[in-house]
Amino acid sequence: MSIRTTLAAAAMVVAVVPAGAEDYSAMSCSRLWYAENLILKRHGFCFTDPRAVKRFGNDGCTITMESRVPMTARERDDRARIVLTRRMKLCR
Repeated sequence: MSIRTTLAAAAMVVAVVPAGAEDYSAMSCSRLWYAENLILKRHGFCFTDPRAVKRFGNDGCTITMESRVPMTARERDDRARIVLTRRMKLCR
């Protein structure tokens, strides 16, 4: 991953998850998708979904099963809320 890609991803993090924001209901489906997959990417998940591979890539990935991604308790809670919000909004 290049510096330019890393900086662009960091800028998206700021745009997607403002400091202290837990109101996922205010986020669009695409922002929710990004926030959820960013959690997985940070921990080395290997994406199979073409959209996620295109956006995040698989460089340096080491984990192929979502259930094996070593998330913190906060990340697990955030991801669960994101998934629930995506379902409630009928996101694809």
